[in-house]
Amino acid sequence: MISRVHIENFKSLVNFDLPPQGHPLGGFTCLIGMNGAGKSTLLQAFDFIAHVAIGKVQEWLRNRDWKKGEMVSHVGKKNPVITFTVEMRAKMGQTIVWHEYEGSVFSTLKLEGTHPGIAEVKTKLQSLHSLELLAPQLMRRRSRESEDIGPGGERLAGFLSHLSEAQQEDLLTQIQSFYPEIVGWRVKKKQYGWKGLLVEERTMGGAEVGEGHINDAFLRVIAMLSQAYTRAGMLLLDEIENGMNPAMVGKLMDFLVALSRQGLQVIVTTHSPIILNFLDDEVAKEGVMLLYKNENGSTHACRYFDQPETLDKLRALGPGEVFADTDLRKMVARLAASAPEKENHQTSGK
Repeated sequence: MISRVHIENFKSLVNFDLPPQGHPLGGFTCLIGMNGAGKSTLLQAFDFIAHVAIGKVQEWLRNRDWKKGEMVSHVGKKNPVITFTVEMRAKMGQTIVWHEYEGSVFSTLKLEGTHPGIAEVKTKLQSLHSLELLAPQLMRRRSRESEDIGPGGERLAGFLSHLSEAQQEDLLTQIQSFYPEIVGWRVKKKQYGWKGLLVEERTMGGAEVGEGHINDAFLRVIAMLSQAYTRAGMLLLDEIENGMNPAMVGKLMDFLVALSRQGLQVIVTTHSPIILNFLDDEVAKEGVMLLYKNENGSTHACRYFDQPETLDKLRALGPGEVFADTDLRKMVARLAASAPEKENHQTSGK
């Protein structure tokens, strides 16, 4: 399990730590903050780190239609080198630290015959699945068989097609907890190996709805539920409440927290206090991180429920109620004023 990440010079992440020093990263993390605080940037940085580890940075840039220079921080004195440190708790209990710097050969290392710790870090990063680019228009595409749903969900039908019969039945049960009217789903084989998703509802009298007419929320739900059948070790989700009513959000949060307790690290972002309402107090205290920018524009993180504005309130209110009852602008202004101003520290490789 990844316990800490330090990032230098990735967009607004300059001398950035998650979680704050002295606290390990847990199984479930929820990122909150004002618009533009760096929540999506942090998910992008995690995904970037994973692609560095597997040597597919160019593919990652193409998927996002980015240029290399767009990743580098413009905060303070510009430094063209992005560096990061990943700290991980290994299966045997020891701590492993991977420091990536310009010229590192980590991505070229083969797992066979390497030190168990190195292999474990690389395997963990290879299993990171970022779904922060999920887009319903992409999930409606026909696709060929695949081991994952793709960065935007464009291979959803192809991934679902290779699930076992037991997994398909289990997925249907999960779907029905969100959509009781769903009778069944299946993947239809098309010409040249292409596959498409079909869904049957009770009200349709046996007729099936093709991928082009399935609603956006259903596609997002099935994409997220499908991650229970992958080899994912870490799952990243951006604004999971988009397009969903509160009842569905509650079920999804229960599902994601359950996955985190089964060994899958989950990081989500949200703007909604509804999300926090579905967290136990202890999960909220450990896992809700507030991102904010200091006066120079660099992103920082703190544990939201460690702050004086929220700590006492949690004894009487639920996490979401605290969020709704707290003036985030005032809290961020206080934190920004006290955050370090001298940024762009450069760690050196060893």
